[in-house]
Amino acid sequence: MATGIDTSALYYYFAGAQTGQGKEAAIASEASAKIDAAYDKETEILIPAVVVTELANLIDYRFGREKCTQTLDKLLDEKKNRILPTSPLDVEPALIISKRTGVKYTDCLIYLTLKRDGTTRLITSDKEFRQFKDLEIV
Repeated sequence: MATGIDTSALYYYFAGAQTGQGKEAAIASEASAKIDAAYDKETEILIPAVVVTELANLIDYRFGREKCTQTLDKLLDEKKNRILPTSPLDVEPALIISKRTGVKYTDCLIYLTLKRDGTTRLITSDKEFRQFKDLEIV
């Protein structure tokens, strides 16, 4: 079974201890444990292209260009990862869903990209995804 991963979970996975202390460190630890478990048991990890873009922007902004390129190299080198393209057919429906639910536009794109691929499981640290009842949050 394949599992999708969103930006928040991947950010905490790659930033790890650099995210800080307290609540943020606990979130990073939980996200890392879930992703490690998925890599151990899943045949495929699905990453929507918009997640790669968001992750690159976050890492570059918070930690610099070198950390960003190292992170993307690791992400792309992992054999179980499959990057899912954003369909132009999802651009407008994502906006409609975002307006209707209040969920961030890029999260709606992530949701629709996974749905289009037939994926119903998602590792996330973002509570907004719970609004999508047909998505199992891991």
